[in-house]
Amino acid sequence: MAQKKRWFSERKKILAIAVAAILIFAAVGGTIAYMVASTQQMENRFVLAQVTCAATVNSNGTASVQNTGDVDAYIRADITLNWEKDNVVYPPQPDCTVTVNTSLWALHTDGYYYTTEPVAPGASVSLITAVSNGTNSPGSEYDLKITVLADAIQAAGVNGSGQKAACDAWGVDPAALRP
Repeated sequence: MAQKKRWFSERKKILAIAVAAILIFAAVGGTIAYMVASTQQMENRFVLAQVTCAATVNSNGTASVQNTGDVDAYIRADITLNWEKDNVVYPPQPDCTVTVNTSLWALHTDGYYYTTEPVAPGASVSLITAVSNGTNSPGSEYDLKITVLADAIQAAGVNGSGQKAACDAWGVDPAALRP
């Protein structure tokens, strides 16, 4: 009889464990089913900023750079002067110079001019305000060719280490160049 009692006791334990397992599976399955049925799909849309610029050199030698992108940007520009005759390019005389708008631009030791303030989308900033051919110009058959190469970088934002985008890409903080 004692053996029969023990057999019933073990059977009750197994039955209790089986019932507990079924209840746990039902609870977990029901929770997952509820989450799947009641969770709405979310859509994350990321729109990348357009950071572009365009340089314009006028026939009188003045030049400007426009932020053609859709966010505020710092702009840097490289100015090259050359004399040109019959599609042959000659270096400029040492006294051939340009006057740069220093209220908006600063020359860095790397040879680039940087805007010291961010330029708004669509805004144009005057770069070259005057040109001097110098006293040693090669002659009227030569044309002074002014080339402005410009690039822009988003003014807002930092990289993973907290460094401004301009510092990260150019190695220069344009805001720090303010006079």
